[in-house]
Amino acid sequence: DKFRLMAPLPWVYLTLSAACWGATNPLIRRGSEGVGSVQRSSKLAQWLAQAWYLATRPSFVVPFLVNQLGSVLFVLAVATGRVSVVVPVANSLTFAFAIAAGQVLGEPRPRFQVFAGVALILFGVALTLASAPDPTNTTSIE
Repeated sequence: DKFRLMAPLPWVYLTLSAACWGATNPLIRRGSEGVGSVQRSSKLAQWLAQAWYLATRPSFVVPFLVNQLGSVLFVLAVATGRVSVVVPVANSLTFAFAIAAGQVLGEPRPRFQVFAGVALILFGVALTLASAPDPTNTTSIE
């Protein structure tokens, strides 16, 4: 079956990965508010103070850790699935999850251009999946 590009498990990994990444992007943005107001005299002291500022804020740390879990799930998806499928699908799903999470969190509604961009991304992913080599054909070269 040409349309069965991967086993089910990589699809689960990549969907969960995209959900972790997309849902946490607006939360990380919110959790890092105020970091720009941290001022120190040297670049090293500035970096350390900003790192401490972020590390001591659960509103940043919790979404950051969930985001890192998404990275682990992505590695599992790449390890168990087809890179040519996993990468574009995970990236496009991340974008969709980020828009949805932003809406749930009360961020301004995206403009028409954003929805047009999502449609183009989905179209591109569909083209990528449709043109993917048949995984059952052992003579094809990727």
